[in-house]
Amino acid sequence: MLERLNGLRTAAIGLAGALLMAAALLLPVAPAQAAGEVRIAVNGPLTGPIALIFVDYTKGLQMGLDDAAARLGVARDTFDLDMQDAGDAKTAITVVKKHLLEPVDVYISGYSNQSKAIAPELDRAGVTHFMISFDAFLARHGVDRLRIFPNYKLEGPLYVDYIKAKEAKRVAVIGLNFASIDEQFAMIVEPAFAGAGVEFMREMYDFNTKDYNTLALKAARFKPDLTIISGFAFHVYPFLKAVRTYVKTGEVLTTMDFIDLLYKDIPTEELVGTVFTSPHFELPGVIPGLDDWKEAYKARFGTSATYASAYAYDTAAMIVTAYKNNGKVDTSTLRGVTPYQGLIGNIELDEDGDIVGSLGIGQVNADRSVKVLQQ
Repeated sequence: MLERLNGLRTAAIGLAGALLMAAALLLPVAPAQAAGEVRIAVNGPLTGPIALIFVDYTKGLQMGLDDAAARLGVARDTFDLDMQDAGDAKTAITVVKKHLLEPVDVYISGYSNQSKAIAPELDRAGVTHFMISFDAFLARHGVDRLRIFPNYKLEGPLYVDYIKAKEAKRVAVIGLNFASIDEQFAMIVEPAFAGAGVEFMREMYDFNTKDYNTLALKAARFKPDLTIISGFAFHVYPFLKAVRTYVKTGEVLTTMDFIDLLYKDIPTEELVGTVFTSPHFELPGVIPGLDDWKEAYKARFGTSATYASAYAYDTAAMIVTAYKNNGKVDTSTLRGVTPYQGLIGNIELDEDGDIVGSLGIGQVNADRSVKVLQQ
């Protein structure tokens, strides 16, 4: 009799366990957040003379992942960040091949030459590709190419507006011999003045040039109403000094790379009066509510936040939000997050995958602060 009761008890316990398991299977289950589930690969210059913007970008990216994960209740280790140094296109190709040996959800590359070199391989692999590059039309050539970063597609029309505002009829351009810069002027700026009686002199220099005076003297002979200087900050700086020395006519406008010089140990008197294109982040008062974030950034990294840091921060928030909403990160889920309000303002993508927006113009004051000329 006792054995029979024990048998019935065992059967009842087994039945109860089965019922509980069946009930559990019917309950909704939150998606698991496995460590390293979303792999983010970064390929760009982390050392060397052109690294400043990209290093700032990676800092903002890390801070953005941390903050967005905490805010949205997603485990931070869901996102694996693999950053590799690539200062030129050849190295970038080697790095991307190494990265693609394992699945990648999001790829981030910079600058223009590196991004252009590896974009076709990422296109074939169907990997979402954020490009930290300035080429005006680079994003439109692949469905998985995205860009939340200032670029020549935004800067070109600003040059056009400035030339019109100054009623310049003779414009000298001193630009780095990169296809992206040549394209900006050949396809955006100069065509805007076809038949308008505006004459352009475009002189391009090599990346490793040390001769800044020759092109400045050519510009002086041209007698421009406006001189535009484009290139990396370490090119803009000596060309700016040479143009100020030799070109005695018209005004000078520099590309947004000039902003790097404001964060370097360069005497203020050498920068005062410079007019430059700029993301709104660098123009005081244009984007409200940045002070607390800038303080938090400086407390963490010991350096001041730049526009690159801010754009990266918003990109990271976009990645975490896409995962939170969909349990995965790809081009479709990332586009689905937009438009949204980020640190830099409204984040919206056009049909090419480029951020929609505009740039402004600033001028350096005597105390190194920036005066907003146009927003």
